[in-house]
Amino acid sequence: MLYQTILHLNPEQPNAKRLLEQPYRIHHVLEDINPSRQRVQWRLSSNRLLMRHEKPLDWTRLDKLHPMLGDRTHSTMNPTLVTGSIFFFDVLAFIRRRPIQGKWVIQQPQQYLDWLERVSLEHGFRVLEVEPKRMLSYFVRTSSMGIQLCPVELMGQLQVQDSVAFERILVDGLGRMKAFGCGLILLKRC
Repeated sequence: MLYQTILHLNPEQPNAKRLLEQPYRIHHVLEDINPSRQRVQWRLSSNRLLMRHEKPLDWTRLDKLHPMLGDRTHSTMNPTLVTGSIFFFDVLAFIRRRPIQGKWVIQQPQQYLDWLERVSLEHGFRVLEVEPKRMLSYFVRTSSMGIQLCPVELMGQLQVQDSVAFERILVDGLGRMKAFGCGLILLKRC
């Protein structure tokens, strides 16, 4: 069983406005309310923060440390993943390669599609169709440098090939930039 929470951020409140303007700060908020240090996947969609996690989070701590962010909706997810099942999916993907010298290179949409084909093999699914919908862009200042993030929203259909491996990505997400809101895969049965 997985927990899912939607935090409806109130853009009128200064704390919520700061998160909407600088989404990478969400990672730090989640660290504050995550006593077990579990992986919490998240994705910012308009004024909604979608979260998925295996254990409950400390919501009283959220209200204390980050007051008046907005209202929450809680639910649980117990997916029945059968090999051969087909789902519509939606995921924010971010890939980037660090060159030996020079600046980071933003990848083109086709490279994201190639990446998804590669990771599908190790994560127990096969992509039936996929289309890049849009690129989002925001700047992240880390302790060592600044990074321009340009995740791509990928939508399409997939078929489960290995239900155990696929169930892990519902918990762990896809890709390396999960701390920055990428990798949370949203599913809807076809």
